Amino acid sequence: QVPHQTDTKRVSTGENIDSVTGHERQREPSRRGRHDFHSSSISYCNLGQALEGAEGGNNQIAAPAFADEAAHDFRLSPGSPCIDAGDPDSPPDPDGSRSDIGYRPYTRTAAEPIFMRGEASGDGSIDITDAVTILSYLFAGAGISCAASGDSNDDGTVDITDAIYLLTWLFSGGNQPPPPVDGCGRDPTPDNLDCREPTACP
Repeated sequence: QVPHQTDTKRVSTGENIDSVTGHERQREPSRRGRHDFHSSSISYCNLGQALEGAEGGNNQIAAPAFADEAAHDFRLSPGSPCIDAGDPDSPPDPDGSRSDIGYRPYTRTAAEPIFMRGEASGDGSIDITDAVTILSYLFAGAGISCAASGDSNDDGTVDITDAIYLLTWLFSGGNQPPPPVDGCGRDPTPDNLDCREPTACP
């Protein structure tokens, strides 16, 4: 049996429950038998399909995408849905980003900048000036400090469709840009776009 370390944040039951796997860690032989997770309130956890329907909020049932589960490496891999998905009231991870779901925080590398998608102008807000910045970068030879921010539609490139996507969202009820857009964060779909100076992000 694989030992699991636990993160008991936002778990209202007295049991210790790993926030990614949902496995219970027993400190002493249980007198209660099998734990009924459906009678507990669990929040900001990756519960897995078997625990779908447990009370609580902001839980996940998608696979957590461990680095190498077969080799018992339970670190989160790039693109894991658990990255930056923890309780926003919890202390931030060591790299300054929002806490992750799970015991082991995902560590950002130099190739994974923190930025806000669509915020290309560097003023800290997303508005028409960001679309203008993208167009100036494409057609007027202007610089852009964080190309990842200019990739509004998250297709891995910066082109005219990014300006159109952003304007459609702002003025025509189009789709919101993919994460990170509500605040600074990592790209859940890593690509080769650079971010020399993360705009409006620490």
